[in-house]
Amino acid sequence: MASVGAARDADSRGGQILTPAELSAFETRYRLRHRFARAANDAGSTCLPAVAEGRVEELEPRDGLRMVGSDLIIHRTYAAVAQPEAPAHASVIVLLQGTAELECAGELLPLRGGGAALVVHPGGGALSALHPAGQHIRAVNVSLLEGSPLPEPTLAARFGARFRCPTPGLWPVPLPRGLAAGLDEWLRGGRRAALAELEAMGLALQLLAHALPMAAPMEQSGARPVRERALLERVRQRLETRPGESHTLDGLAALACMSPSALREKFAQAYGCSVFTYLRERRLTLARRLLEEGQTVQAAAETAGYTHPSNFATAFRARFGIPPRAVRRMRHIA
Repeated sequence: MASVGAARDADSRGGQILTPAELSAFETRYRLRHRFARAANDAGSTCLPAVAEGRVEELEPRDGLRMVGSDLIIHRTYAAVAQPEAPAHASVIVLLQGTAELECAGELLPLRGGGAALVVHPGGGALSALHPAGQHIRAVNVSLLEGSPLPEPTLAARFGARFRCPTPGLWPVPLPRGLAAGLDEWLRGGRRAALAELEAMGLALQLLAHALPMAAPMEQSGARPVRERALLERVRQRLETRPGESHTLDGLAALACMSPSALREKFAQAYGCSVFTYLRERRLTLARRLLEEGQTVQAAAETAGYTHPSNFATAFRARFGIPPRAVRRMRHIA
């Protein structure tokens, strides 16, 4: 069990000052690197300003199972990016306070206080987390390395099966209030070392067990016939590859060789969301990528299938928490 940093509440003084140099220790342990927004006083300076200030708590209650708690004031926008040699792992990230943005293999997921996400990273693909400056972040991250032993056989078997699938994934996870309260209490500390380790183990296993079904909604839907799975996947692929086109429920139902009502029900069972929620997510993700590549807001909106700029701006802000024009500013992160 390892512990790093000094206790710090939002209004307390002191705590650990994290500069790019201090963060290098985390880069070695977790096989990641950091990118920092350029500060006005960076030019010609060899002493870069503080990135964050506060407390980071690291526990390893079992081999390959890590639990990291962060209670930090973010002074400088930064992104944590997995290195190509980062091992295969699954992580559940819980954001108790603040905002962040996760990206895995081109999929973007913004998180706000009270939100959580499951990331399955087979290794070698793109994975990053963006932390905007000027906020207080309180977060818990539970990570399980591929092949790590777990005391619960069913949970171990299901994670093993998910790791055998080479496709990365990023899913939002609804967090029960009781589990969120337990994580919040753990992060605040105050337990003796032995109790803290036992509590961490219990919370970590609860969190993994709760999040895992998000990664395989099709598997959870029971013995769905092979042909039906293939037809539903045909619809999903159409939405995935042609999000900018005009789609109707009747047209997609014809593609799936089923009635509109059957498609509505079966698609939600298989993929965990409605047909048009999935389409909206694909459109907004495409628009976000186009904006990051330098396209204008109007061009990105039209390519993604939005005919009214105001509707696009409203949907984009609701999804990502920022207006479309703000994406250009994020391109300045080095």
